[in-house]
Formats: sequence, structure tokens, C-alpha cells
Amino acid sequence: MKLYVILRGDSILRIEKGDYSPMPLTENELENMRGKINAELGEVIDILDDLGIDEERDDIDDYDVQQSVLMRWINEFMDNNINGFDLPIWIECNKDYLGKLQEVFNKYMNAIDTPAFRHEKGLISDVRFICDKLLACYKEYHGSHDQAKEIMKHILRRCIDNKFLISELGKSYALRGIAPFYELHHAGYDNVYEVALNTPLDLYRIRSVKENVDLTSPKDMFHIPYSERYLAVEQRFSPKETPCLYLGTSSYDCWIECREPGLETVYVSGFRPVDKGEKLKILNLAVSEGLINGMYTKKSDDYLSPEHFLQNEIMRIFPLVIATSFSVKEKEENRERVEYIIPHLIMQVLREFDIDGVAYLSKRVESCIQYPCAINIALPAYDISEEKEYGEICDCFKVTPPKKFATLIENETISKNYISIVYDNEYTDPSLKQYKDKCDKFVRCDNNIIDLYEF
Repeated sequence: MKLYVILRGDSILRIEKGDYSPMPLTENELENMRGKINAELGEVIDILDDLGIDEERDDIDDYDVQQSVLMRWINEFMDNNINGFDLPIWIECNKDYLGKLQEVFNKYMNAIDTPAFRHEKGLISDVRFICDKLLACYKEYHGSHDQAKEIMKHILRRCIDNKFLISELGKSYALRGIAPFYELHHAGYDNVYEVALNTPLDLYRIRSVKENVDLTSPKDMFHIPYSERYLAVEQRFSPKETPCLYLGTSSYDCWIECREPGLETVYVSGFRPVDKGEKLKILNLAVSEGLINGMYTKKSDDYLSPEHFLQNEIMRIFPLVIATSFSVKEKEENRERVEYIIPHLIMQVLREFDIDGVAYLSKRVESCIQYPCAINIALPAYDISEEKEYGEICDCFKVTPPKKFATLIENETISKNYISIVYDNEYTDPSLKQYKDKCDKFVRCDNNIIDLYEF
């Protein structure tokens, strides 16, 4: 015996019998419905097969069993959350990377191979394609670097039309949330979205200096110049000797990323994008399990909502985020940073897609405060040379003169920077309140630095 439901448009069709409790369709009822409805029925789902239940079970024709099976299927269909994908992923040493990546990819495929996601057109096949290609990319890296780059380009081509993944800096979900996505707006929040969309973005950069070294010019806070590129160490999204402008959404984020240097040694500058900075094209890898689960709660009456489709788009690219979010416990100074292979390949092919940089979540802060307080932007300086010490990316920002952190926290201040203005009314939220309570001096620094811009 087979039992069916029909996904039709934005709803689940089923039959009401006897006491009007929801019931699945039998084969005869499905055929009768086909005869009565001229239009295409929609997707017909065999729920016993979908749940892995043997259709030859002796009790499957029992009314109560059929009702129980249907309710179980509906519950699983509506449960569009994934769990167990906290980032970063920690491994002991280099040799563990590939095996662990395969393990997590298999876990992710199993997490979405459920009634909740199985009927999303192309989702599982797209995710499987990206997972397989990322594994192939890593395996090819040492044997044929060029082939690894070609595979990475193939992956990005699959994602190029994903507006969540690739957008202008000033319209990136990583920085402005859903404000630039008008189709995701909810009634009654127009003022909130307007503030989030029109408040100038504020990014930050810090430098830790030796005693008796003073920084005075905005240029002191730019990326390493071409003539000193040998000083550029290997980082998550930049190979050795490849200068890159790294920015963060808070001074706390920058400080954590720099391994918490003594604050008495720290200088801070604000980086506010000008018009051409707002138009920088950014690859958004600032994705977490929490974002996926919070994007959309499935309901039977909003199956075609924009949030539903955006969740699918985010889930398609999550393997890219996983592959670039590993941390290795081994402290061997000269070891190859295998966890950087995939991020570096991404950066090496960005130019072919006219993409200027990458947004990603810090691996060094608690996940509960990553968004919006610890988003990083990596902007490689592609165009530097003997004649050009600094890349054009530096011209994309208005930069404040560097000031000592201690000076910037001397005075109390009102909310002036982007995060404080846009999210201040949400500090009752546990995660944002935790950030403000824990990082009060950094919040003060970020607000006070706004007064240093030369408007």
C-alpha cells in the first residue's frame, strides 16, 4: 500500500475523512483527484518512501496508523533546521583536515536529505556538486594547482547569480542584514530598514606597535606596501607575501583577530567606505548554522515566501563556508596551513569574476556575537607594483588618523557608529547585550573614533 501527499503551490494537499482529521491519500484517492482537477496536481510525494517505512507493513491500512504516519511526515517536512554545525571546526593536525572535511560534508548531506529539504528543487544535487568539487579542489592542489583553480572557478560559476553570495559591499547581507533585500522586509519596520540601509557603514583596523613607535597618518593603517610585501605573512584569505587589506566590523573583532595584543600597544583607525567603496563586489561567506535556521520557519501557508528561497540559497553555499572554517591545534611554526588552501584558491580566482574581496565570520569569537560584531572583510591588493605601493582599494575608504586605543576610550560617548546606531535598540537581545557588557571599552572606542572623520 502507498500513501501520498501533494505539494501544490504554497500548500500541502490532503484528504479529510471521518472525523475530519488530516489523512494521506491512497492510490485510489489520488487517481480520483487527478480526474477531478484538470490542472497539474503538483509534486506527488510517497510519504512511506520519504520516511523509509515499509509499505508492506501489516498495519499500514489502519486508520490511526495512516494518520500517525502523515503527522510524522508533516513534522519532518516542517522541520527545516540543521543542527551540529558550529564553526570553526577544530582538528589536531594537518593530516586530519581532508578526513574531517569529508565527514562534515557527509553529515551535512544527511542533514538535508530529509523530507524538509528533499523536495527543494535542485538543492541536494547542488550541495552534493559543491561538496564533491571542494574535495576534488583540495586533492588537486598539490598535484596541479592550475587544475585546482579551474575547479574552484567551476564552483563559483554555479553560485554567481546568488545575490546573497555576491553583492556590492554597501548592499551585502554580511553588513546590512536584510535591509537591502526589500522582498524580505516585514510590515511595520520601514524605519528600522531605512536606518540600517542609510546609516554609513563603519569598519575598523588596528595595528600593534613597539614601544616608542608613533603612527600618525591614515597611510600607516593601510595594507603592507609593495616594497615591504616580504613582511606579509600567510593569513586565512591571503597567501604569504600577498598584501591584503583586512577590516573588521568592530575594534574588538580586529583585536581578537590580531591575537589580543596588549591594548597599550594598539592604534585604531576607522574605515568608512566612500561611493566607490560601497560598490566593491563582495563574496559573502558570513554564514552560520544560526543564520540558516533563523532565516525561515516553514509554515504550510508561506511555502513560496522569499525567506524560503533565500534559506535554500544560503544552504547551497554553506559547504564553502565549512571548508574555509577550520582551526588546527598543532602549533608547529613551519607547518603548511592546509586549512588555508581552499580560502587561498577562492582569492586567487576572484578577479575572473570581478569580485573585489570576501566577507567572513571571525573564528576567534563566540558564535553568539559573530554577527554583527565580528564580520571580517578581506580585500587583496591586486594592483600594486614598484610604481604603486598601495592598491586602489585604499582609495575606497575614508580613513581616520590612527589613535591610541587608550586615548579613544577616555570619554563616554553616545551611539555614533553603524552597529551602535542600527542595533542599539536590540541590545536587550542576549547576544548583543553580551557583546556590549563584555566589550564596553571597544564599543566606546568605535563610537569615539567617528569624531575623527574629516567630513
